[in-house]
Amino acid sequence: MMKKHRYEFYNDQRGMTLVELIVAMLILGFASLWRSRQCLI
Repeated sequence: MMKKHRYEFYNDQRGMTLVELIVAMLILGFASLWRSRQCLI
């Protein structure tokens, strides 16, 4: 577990942009869905 955690922490710098992009896309998608739902209701 410790080794996995270290590996993830070490690989976090490399995949930071990818993770941020995915998170941003997910947030935008959820926000748009919530907005459309509120508008419909």
